[in-house]
Amino acid sequence: MADEPISTTAGVVGNNTVDNSAETVVATEVQPLAVEPAHQGDASEEAQLPPEYNKTVARLRQRTQAAERAVLEARAEADAAKAERERLAREIERSTASQDKPQRPRATDFFTPEEHEAALDKYDADMADWAVTQAERRVEAKVTQSSQQQAEARRVSEVQTAWNKQVAEVKREHADFDDVANEVAQACSEAMADAIIAQDNAARLTYYLGENPEELERIATLSPVRQISEIARLADKITAPAVSKAPPPIKPIGGSGRAVTKPVREMTPAEYFAHREAELKAEGKPLWS
Repeated sequence: MADEPISTTAGVVGNNTVDNSAETVVATEVQPLAVEPAHQGDASEEAQLPPEYNKTVARLRQRTQAAERAVLEARAEADAAKAERERLAREIERSTASQDKPQRPRATDFFTPEEHEAALDKYDADMADWAVTQAERRVEAKVTQSSQQQAEARRVSEVQTAWNKQVAEVKREHADFDDVANEVAQACSEAMADAIIAQDNAARLTYYLGENPEELERIATLSPVRQISEIARLADKITAPAVSKAPPPIKPIGGSGRAVTKPVREMTPAEYFAHREAELKAEGKPLWS
């Protein structure tokens, strides 16, 4: 059976040109695009999860992303506000300086040369006063900046002093504090480090994180906002006083009557708390300062 003419439109398919004047065309087989099949294992695993779980994960992701966006926006707004304040301060300073600066008198503004000369003498005196005022303002600005720097230096010194004091206390209990603290410092983000040093029990919190690396790794994977929140939560957790359930030390029959206790390194946390409480009471010191 003879082939019937095939009507086509002018165009290009791949590298084969189609001509309208041709009565017949040689059909070119078009290969379908290769589509990589989806991983059936992943889809089946997701399908096995309860719908509530997927919804909860989605909500948590949205909240985390929203919190991160809020932090970035707040930082951007703070930077913009700071830049705007600095710009306005410079404009005010320039404006004030230009307004206060005396204007040189022109001869055309006076009827006689004598009046002009007198105005020039006053102008010279006013310019000298203006220059002194500007110098005083610059000195005052430098003093203010220096005061702010000194205040910041004092704050840093206070933080460092508090940290050193805490480290000394923790080292009495844990001789390996320095090694543990170095490992924690390497695993901490900037947000985590700032949050830790801001706590009243920063050294003890540092050692806790070093002794619990899985907790440290978990916090490190969070967003900066949640890292700060988790650090504060842990600081409150390890600060909360534990209720001692240890029995009172056994008093020997006869002898000096002193209680028999075991070495501190062998005590449980509850036993150490009771031991320390007894020492403070014996020394007449407050339990909590």
